[in-house]
Amino acid sequence: MANIKEWLESAEREFGEMIEAVVVGKHDDRWRSGAPLPDEDVVLSREDGLRKLDQEFDCGFGGADCFPMYAWTKTRVFLVHEYDGATKLGWVPRNPQAIAPDFGGNSCE
Repeated sequence: MANIKEWLESAEREFGEMIEAVVVGKHDDRWRSGAPLPDEDVVLSREDGLRKLDQEFDCGFGGADCFPMYAWTKTRVFLVHEYDGATKLGWVPRNPQAIAPDFGGNSCE
């Protein structure tokens, strides 16, 4: 099982930068229906964002089964990347820089 909150906390340790803000979208199981909840599609504090993302899910093949999100640090924007059902945490630079781009962001693995 996977947990986006734990992925982000691991990324904070790996890159030495704290999450500054988070935006969480509608969960994969309801992304096509209804309006977002009051804490979705809005800027959340680190604490509120991590609290919402603190859910275990299956990151293997078969669908994302989690929240889409963006999380900002001083130099990176983290995002959930899903390819063919396998889900992982990726990132892109927060500001323009010379970097080798990767499909779906650079991997945190």
